[in-house]
Amino acid sequence: MNRGIHPALAFAKQVEGWSPGVFSQVDKWRETDSLAPWRFMTFRQCKRRLADWLKRNPAPEEGFLCPQIMKRFPPHIVYMTLAAWRTGKTLLHCDESLFRMLGETRQTDALSGEMLRRLPFWGFWLDFPADMVFC
Repeated sequence: MNRGIHPALAFAKQVEGWSPGVFSQVDKWRETDSLAPWRFMTFRQCKRRLADWLKRNPAPEEGFLCPQIMKRFPPHIVYMTLAAWRTGKTLLHCDESLFRMLGETRQTDALSGEMLRRLPFWGFWLDFPADMVFC
């Protein structure tokens, strides 16, 4: 990974390599709302964006949208986390399955669950029942 780049951003770049254009809707959302860091993105918005991308693109052979991973983990959990970093916002509400998925797939360039727990959380709310709440 590149030196000097945040691990989560480096992982987001890697995901973009696996699934080109997967963040295009997120980027548009960021551009139109760049001056409003407290804007919330909901579970439904993230899931709809991911479903829309999957309709127009074949499932990649590797990465978190590949068929093997999608059978075991809800991919929108990872997508929402990456979308948060992509838009410069941080998770306020997160699901334990994210940490399990990152650990089991050995995504060592992504943030560990332990590191995520220590971050200052602001400006990003995932609107779904979660196993863990950070404040």
